[in-house]
Amino acid sequence: MKKFLVVLCLILMAFSAFAEEDLDLDAVQKGVENGDPEAINALGVVYYEGTNGVKQDYAKALELFTKAADAGDATALTNLARMYYLGRGVKKDAKKAAEYFTKAAEKGEPEGQYGLALMYDNGEGGYKKDKKKAAELYTKAAEAGFRDAQSNLASMYYSGDGIKEDKEQAFFWYMKAAEQGEAKSQYNVAIMYDKGEGVEQNEDLAREWMKKAADQGYEDAVKELKEAEKNTDAK
Repeated sequence: MKKFLVVLCLILMAFSAFAEEDLDLDAVQKGVENGDPEAINALGVVYYEGTNGVKQDYAKALELFTKAADAGDATALTNLARMYYLGRGVKKDAKKAAEYFTKAAEKGEPEGQYGLALMYDNGEGGYKKDKKKAAELYTKAAEAGFRDAQSNLASMYYSGDGIKEDKEQAFFWYMKAAEQGEAKSQYNVAIMYDKGEGVEQNEDLAREWMKKAADQGYEDAVKELKEAEKNTDAK
């Protein structure tokens, strides 16, 4: 396998899906009637995604997320922040998004910490760009298992952006994200194995992880495997 060009771009706005599938809607509705914030948020997710036989309705999702957030649900705070950031069912408002991300982060919600890290990373939502603060927040979310934060933290360690350069830590966090199926991290794990950066060089593992990324349709990985096949056939 040839030496790959490593691409270490931050995931600047890659919120994970709300991921509420195949809910027991009767149970959720009962929880909503009882004022359960988690159930209210879950129903908001259903309306946001348009799943479980329910027509997509951003306005209804916003209403439910707001109600759940007002009742103290941290996940609902993050979902509200997403909607304001992306302009789904409401006018785009980075400051409002940052406000909700901050409240969620203060409650220890990993995706809220990640979202707030993005605000500091990009200098958005009324926050001045602060790479050190972004790294601190990515670390909290990464340690809680949020894969996008793990990937971004790895990139910061790799390049020494906002944190001391440390290739071993970069590999560690890329691997954490890669094991959760994050394609860019799988690609970067392959690159680091191939180059022996932050880990002992291992071309077999490099190919294995490159294939994992390619199988998910990650374009750079697909190109690298095709190029490797060409080189093999030419020998």
